[in-house]
Amino acid sequence: MSEPQALAQKANVDGAIRKAIDKLRGLLTPGETLLAHAAQSRWFALTHRRHVVAATSNRFLLFKRGLFGGFTMDDHPWQELTDARLTEGVLAANLTLVHQGVTLTIEGLRKDEAQGVYVTCQAQEQAWREKNRVRGLEEMRAQSGGVQLGAMMGSSGG
Repeated sequence: MSEPQALAQKANVDGAIRKAIDKLRGLLTPGETLLAHAAQSRWFALTHRRHVVAATSNRFLLFKRGLFGGFTMDDHPWQELTDARLTEGVLAANLTLVHQGVTLTIEGLRKDEAQGVYVTCQAQEQAWREKNRVRGLEEMRAQSGGVQLGAMMGSSGG
């Protein structure tokens, strides 16, 4: 294949991924923004169309394009994320997310794009860990306050 043909083919492939990302953008909720995305390398999608992952301000999305059109999308809210890991190989990167005990691994992502998604996942994981910690402290404080108030009222009325 000549160099111009190879460049034209790469442009078509990137155009297909670009269309998938545009489709993802169209499915965002009001106020939600796309923070990072990554597509599978061609070598890891020989038996299916390449998957695209995206990190938004509200959730993690896995976009699986259908062989003859259409798509399937899985979304995972950030508050359910308990762990995110990135493994880089020679050709590509694997992104692993743990949501409520369920492990999701997306293999063969472009390394530079996968790093961007991973950084976003880590930031969201840390932010939600802190939010949950504060919420837990507030709940414990409310429970302990309610118990003391109930104990005091019970002793004075008897």
